[in-house]
Amino acid sequence: MVVKYKCSDTSDESIHVKTPKKEMTQNHRPEVQSYNSNMVTNEIDCMDRELLSLKETMNKQSVRCHMLQVDLATLFSPDKQAVLRATKEDCIKCSETLQTHENDQLSSMMEAQ
Repeated sequence: MVVKYKCSDTSDESIHVKTPKKEMTQNHRPEVQSYNSNMVTNEIDCMDRELLSLKETMNKQSVRCHMLQVDLATLFSPDKQAVLRATKEDCIKCSETLQTHENDQLSSMMEAQ
């Protein structure tokens, strides 16, 4: 805001432009500048904390996404499917062998009595 006034200390009565006293006191008072500076610094610190939190969350989500992509890619892998089939067949054979061995032991124990 601009205020016009007449200079009383000069001989000619010219009109000068001057900023209002309210604006001058705000701009020249160090405690007000310090207060504003502290507010701005606090706001910047708050934004920094929020950004760091957001960055940490994004990193966690990125790792999780990568792990899900790896799981999905390996879920339908032909090599993995072949290994799973072979393991299942081995497990079935092993179970049959154990069952046969257990039956043989029971038979031999009954014959011995």
